[in-house]
Amino acid sequence: MSALETLYTSLYSALRNDTLWQDRVYPEIVPAQVIRPYVVFFVSSGGERNDLKRDDAEFTISVKCVALQMADAMAGASRISALLNNQGSQDGGTITGDANWTITTIEQLRIIQQIEMISDDKPLYNSGHQYNIVMEKL
Repeated sequence: MSALETLYTSLYSALRNDTLWQDRVYPEIVPAQVIRPYVVFFVSSGGERNDLKRDDAEFTISVKCVALQMADAMAGASRISALLNNQGSQDGGTITGDANWTITTIEQLRIIQQIEMISDDKPLYNSGHQYNIVMEKL
């Protein structure tokens, strides 16, 4: 697996089955007409880090909860933060990667807060953070 595949699989596993969004966790593309709230995550930037002689990677990932109510979106962002922030292997966390790549650190960065207008002029609230994730090939 590539670093990005390992990262996406690890994030999906860490985020699914929450009581707020259940298994509605999507990497990059959200199906049409999905029940809200849900979580979506995607790469904002990243790739080869070039800090070590072996392969390593660093990604900035956006992770957000999308809901029909602002309170649900913000509660979702708080839950995401509790599940991801400082959960890499060097932090003693539970999101450690796979047999090919280790996720060494997960650091919470900038806030994501956005309101979209959907059908019938209803607001759709997006709330979350960007995370800096460092990985090393095993």
